[in-house]
Amino acid sequence: MPTSTAAALRGVAASPFRFLGKSFIPYLGLAALIAMFSAATLATSAFLERPLDYGMAARLSQLYSVMVPVFLGLLLIGAFVRMALVEKPKSPSRHLAQKIRAFFGDADRLVGMAVMSFLVVLFMANFGFMKDSIPLLHPFSWDSAFHKLDRLLFAGTDPWRLTFAIFGTPLATTAINAVYHAWVFVIYLFLLAAVCSVLEKRTKIVFLYAFMFTWMIGGVLLAIVLSSAGPVYFARLGLGSDFEPLMTTLRQFNDVSPVWSLTVQEMLWDSYSGKTSMLSGISAMPSMHVASTTIVTLLAYRINRKFGHLMLVFTALIFIGSVHLGWHYAADGLLGILVAIASWHTAKWVATRDEAFQRWVLGRAEVD
Repeated sequence: MPTSTAAALRGVAASPFRFLGKSFIPYLGLAALIAMFSAATLATSAFLERPLDYGMAARLSQLYSVMVPVFLGLLLIGAFVRMALVEKPKSPSRHLAQKIRAFFGDADRLVGMAVMSFLVVLFMANFGFMKDSIPLLHPFSWDSAFHKLDRLLFAGTDPWRLTFAIFGTPLATTAINAVYHAWVFVIYLFLLAAVCSVLEKRTKIVFLYAFMFTWMIGGVLLAIVLSSAGPVYFARLGLGSDFEPLMTTLRQFNDVSPVWSLTVQEMLWDSYSGKTSMLSGISAMPSMHVASTTIVTLLAYRINRKFGHLMLVFTALIFIGSVHLGWHYAADGLLGILVAIASWHTAKWVATRDEAFQRWVLGRAEVD
């Protein structure tokens, strides 16, 4: 049962360490996973003799501070809609006030929000450093192989030519790019749903483990082993002009309707080549846009079947955008999907054992 603020204060006054200890128990497994990832990041920093740069943490924290009120606003809108269509209380204002008090008066929820906010930002800050280190650990060497694999998978045709057969206009490309850039906000909203304990407890734990496994295995381990830059940088790596027709078309479209990815791609290359340090982290295989969106789609199906269908469409558009905009080979997205599915099933196994561990620790705490 949620702990009320008054009861929480009494618990802290009576035994502060015991109360806080019990509040942190649900997050011990996730904290241990992130601690191991942080240790790996520190080891990588020492190996490369490259100081840790947690500038990513500051940027993530800034975005987080923007997204939290947006998320809470969406919850408020959802509460209004539910009151109007489902609950239909006699006194809507009193009913809404009770909901708000219940949300912010739940001490367990507030502790969880604080702990998970810190852990998520720390995790992504470490990921930012690791992603930026990929070319130093393993220079880009798989692009030609993935280009050939794409042609093999698509009967000798470059996948981007297929996307342009459907979305081959400036306006359609702008729309695809808008969806592709909306990815970060969608991912943050799902993360906040977990951080704010809006999801059912087990679903939340499975999602958070799956999310982190996906980024660690796909975005770091496989990205290092299969180091590649993506079609947009194919010619700049001296691998030929196979993707110049794609990039030339995107630049021509940009003169008619904006293709924002072109600007981001230039910023990433400038950072990679040492001109600036504004935005860094080139890595194509696997596609983390596709992988992470697959994770949130699996979560959406756990919440509601129709919601899952909606997110499946979003994932398909992200996959198309990753190829259409020159970011990825189609093989990147396919591996991203496989990594996400494997991470989800692994997360369910880990969550079961995590819950058993939590019950054991809580049992010990009651005895003590």
